[in-house]
Amino acid sequence: MKLITFISGNEEKIGLLTGNQVEEIEDKSLGSMLDLIDQIADETVDFARIDSFKKGRKYALDEVELLAPIPYPRRNLFCLGMNYADHAKEVSFTETEKKPDVPKFPVYFSKLAYPASPDKSEILYDEELTKMLDYEVELAVIIGKEGKDIPKEEALSYVFGYTIANDISARNLQGKHGQWFKGKSVDGYAPMGPYILTADEMGDPGNLQLTCYVNEERRQNANTKDMVFDIAEVISDLSRGLTLRKGDIILTGTPAGVGLGFSPYKFVHPGDVVKCEIDKLGVLTTYIK
Repeated sequence: MKLITFISGNEEKIGLLTGNQVEEIEDKSLGSMLDLIDQIADETVDFARIDSFKKGRKYALDEVELLAPIPYPRRNLFCLGMNYADHAKEVSFTETEKKPDVPKFPVYFSKLAYPASPDKSEILYDEELTKMLDYEVELAVIIGKEGKDIPKEEALSYVFGYTIANDISARNLQGKHGQWFKGKSVDGYAPMGPYILTADEMGDPGNLQLTCYVNEERRQNANTKDMVFDIAEVISDLSRGLTLRKGDIILTGTPAGVGLGFSPYKFVHPGDVVKCEIDKLGVLTTYIK
């Protein structure tokens, strides 16, 4: 199933997306996508329960305003750094730093998304803050049931669904502060969407093509099979001693081709259009204003 959060009549709703038609889920027990996730999982993530919720009005997609699938995540996003070997080799976070080696262990960092930005949102280019605004297409994994010390072989059964994320970054702030949090947590820097594809319909997430275009120029082009640490390994490793909770979102890293990786750099500027595409998950478009 494809699940969306949308606005109709100034009211936030959740619904099912089929083609270009939206069917509202109007069950009174569900006020948000997080409520839906909470209700369908206990020992297992029971996707069949989604069919049992009361449905309401049907809309044409162009009649509604899409929000990010989870507009206000309960916790910061869990992010993977340098999880594609070619990206790890291409980037340096200040001009004086040595380029990092491919990591031997997952590299985690945190990113704020409050709120996450929807498909077709605008990001303000504030040159007093940064002239090094960058894009990163990423597969986002949404956890569906609580778990700690999760065995790798069971890890994918903890997934509720998948969506696209664009890990927007102010590279100068990363260099200035010596870490990644501030440069990736500026308001608006977490576009996600356009929908969640539930894990039961995704199948194997380990063979998905990711691409990113800036003004129709293809900048990034890779496959999730190129990850240094695959999704099951990431979930298992992250959960060691750390409880993953329903609705948690993990950004699984970006491949080579970010603006920082070019010589000269290819950062984005006002008027640019960034399109992130992942197999089965559609297209997430962001406008630089």
